[in-house]
Amino acid sequence: MFELLDGCVDALCELAQTKSMNLEADDIELVVQLAQIEAEGAQVSCCYYFVDHTARTLFWLHDRDQATDNNIFSGLQGVTDPSHIL
Repeated sequence: MFELLDGCVDALCELAQTKSMNLEADDIELVVQLAQIEAEGAQVSCCYYFVDHTARTLFWLHDRDQATDNNIFSGLQGVTDPSHIL
């Protein structure tokens, strides 16, 4: 599994280079998780997001699928009123 995870990270770093994105900043972190996707015949998929701590944002290198955007934070508990975030 480590080799698969390591391959995901390498592929994301290469994609960032092709998009001329600088991910070397100390305030940007990559979060990667391997997930088994039942809808795709139980394949293991690489799920990820980047965190920019300075801008307080999450971002991806790939376009997000609108069908899955509604569940992007499923299972995550936190504030629901934007006034609590600022």
